[in-house]
Amino acid sequence: MAQAEASSGHSTSLEGAAVSSHLYGYLQTLYHKSTALLNARTYKEEECPLCRPYFESFSTSTVLNQAALSPEAQERCHGCCVVGFAMSFFAHIIDKKGQGLRSQHCYIDPYIGRTEFVLSVLESDGSFIEATLEMLKTTQSNKDDSWAQWLLGSLRARRREHQPLYIERAFETHPISGNTGSAAAFERVYSWFQVCSASHQACGDNHHPPSLPTRVIDIADRNNIRLIEGESSQSHYICLSHRWMDANKMPRCTQANIDSLKQHIPWEYLTQSFQDAILFAQEFSSWYVQQYPGQDPIRYIWIDSLCIIQDSAEDWEKEANLMCSIYEEAILTVAAASGVDGCFSEAEKIFKGFEVSNPQRPNPRLYLRKGLPYHGEQAPREKSSAAHAFSGGLDLFTRGWVMQERLLSRRFVIFSPNEIMWECFESSDCECGRLSEGIKRDVLEGRTEWHYNLRRTIHEYNEQRRTEDPNYLLDPMAFKAAYHTTLKGGDKHHMRNLRDWWRRLVETYSSLNLTKESDRLPALLGLATQFKRKTGMGEYITGYWVASLPFDLAWYSATPADGLPDQDRSQPISSWSWASCASPVRMPREATSDNFVACAQLNSISSTGSVVTLNVRCSIFTATTDHLRDSNFPLVGDYYPDSAASPTVPANKRMYALIINSVELKWWGFLHIQIADHGKLKFRRLGMFILSARENLPQGQSEAITTLTLRSCFNTEIIQEIELI
Repeated sequence: MAQAEASSGHSTSLEGAAVSSHLYGYLQTLYHKSTALLNARTYKEEECPLCRPYFESFSTSTVLNQAALSPEAQERCHGCCVVGFAMSFFAHIIDKKGQGLRSQHCYIDPYIGRTEFVLSVLESDGSFIEATLEMLKTTQSNKDDSWAQWLLGSLRARRREHQPLYIERAFETHPISGNTGSAAAFERVYSWFQVCSASHQACGDNHHPPSLPTRVIDIADRNNIRLIEGESSQSHYICLSHRWMDANKMPRCTQANIDSLKQHIPWEYLTQSFQDAILFAQEFSSWYVQQYPGQDPIRYIWIDSLCIIQDSAEDWEKEANLMCSIYEEAILTVAAASGVDGCFSEAEKIFKGFEVSNPQRPNPRLYLRKGLPYHGEQAPREKSSAAHAFSGGLDLFTRGWVMQERLLSRRFVIFSPNEIMWECFESSDCECGRLSEGIKRDVLEGRTEWHYNLRRTIHEYNEQRRTEDPNYLLDPMAFKAAYHTTLKGGDKHHMRNLRDWWRRLVETYSSLNLTKESDRLPALLGLATQFKRKTGMGEYITGYWVASLPFDLAWYSATPADGLPDQDRSQPISSWSWASCASPVRMPREATSDNFVACAQLNSISSTGSVVTLNVRCSIFTATTDHLRDSNFPLVGDYYPDSAASPTVPANKRMYALIINSVELKWWGFLHIQIADHGKLKFRRLGMFILSARENLPQGQSEAITTLTLRSCFNTEIIQEIELI
């Protein structure tokens, strides 16, 4: 463990910087904390009429009472002390001198479910500065389990029948360890693993070691780390998910150095992320063999840049096809998300929190801390930024390859800048408790399986009723757990929900970044492999399921880019595929599938190299008229080019292929196409054109919209077979 702690020294602690830049606020914080302790014996009550309004107002904001901040108030009750301490903490966070801060127009909002302070300060320029403080409580167990101590504790509880609201509604959890490379942080991982291994059926019990990947790194002896061939062996191993550095700095396996790496990998050759991951793996292995007698030590780690021959196209393609099993069968995956390079880091003091307990009350212990970042939403909303929600603000999770690594891994341990987080097929958790806020007590009391089953039931209930609610939230389950739960579902809407889930994944993935745009389809192949195996979806081509075509051709991009700048032109992607678009895409949904009709018919699929050609029978329309410019016309048109160059095609010379429509909803989706080969009627896609009824149309006018109204928008229509390339 000393090695792990020593290795974290490379991470620059932010605490010193925060203290030096906010010196006044920091000293003020210490002052209020010291006065709280010195005056502890003078407390007559734990809350009083002066401070109680802050903890009772859950529906409206409470204007800050200046009297609660006076020196006299600090001696009045513990609640007043907490409010005063919170204000000095705010001054430290937003770098405001105390008197200046208190003269501002301030609000403190405690929210139902937990005590949480939110401060809004109106600046002179009219802008607002906002800061949030969380109050948490930790109930310490009594080490003396004798009947006398139990009786004494019971009498104390009866004597103190009233529990202040700020204690009652504080969030029950533990402070973060403060250093993700510490023994305390590792203990959190061990506890999560233990619960997962014992009670999560979907994650497995780890009793049967899998076959090793083609190559793994033997880390049993730090002085003799080396690359080995592992195909013929069975053993547990750990994977690393990390962001690639500059190619010149990234340790890589090549045809020139593979023999040398099999002999020995120098410690100094590894990046800090690699070193930290190996140190954690070694500590985890030591704990694992002690916790599970009879199990072999975990002596292997899989790191892509060292376990795949990077300058061999043949080996790279082979290993890319195995990516699904590599991450699925790892006992856990370590995510190096603390920064540009490294797993371990030390949290700022404001995130660790300050204890504000009343010394006269031995339990629970109270802490105030600034809310930790890097959590994001529990799950992407249908109309929100899916990538932002999926990444939770962590840079590592904005990378395209990491999405499948995260979803495929049974257990995903995230080393973020301030704390360690956990994801598996059935739950999410973190040191600060926010990811499991509603179930923390269930976890501590061993009711994890019961709570997961409840959440799964609610999620499946929502999934079955998505027909009427296409914009529903994935809550109450985290994105990863909801995804794996859906793969196992089986109601009458199951296949439709699976198709919609893939579309949701594509939307999220298309918003992520890739170092090489030529990896756009390979970086999703592992996830497609798992999806096909678990759902029986059928044939997969170019980012699509054949069963979803031609419906899925109606994707579009609301923010077109110039094109794929780094795409390997010797391996072009079919123009009709979303993967040919360099910007985030939106996919159609079958949430109202009874209302939508696929107007196009898919006849056949053929391929030449990496280009897949679709033979489609559909209606071809040419050139729009001036009808859509008339504000009295009942239809409006929205054009979404696939790239910034698409709009250069004159509007009166465009050709459109009708793909899907809903007469009931007055909505039609067309592909904007351009002839690529006149002799063979081959077409290339340029964009998406959507016709729909104007908003707020009178009932009679809306009902009068028919296909004749649609056809009046175009000069000609012909039904024919075309090839989309």
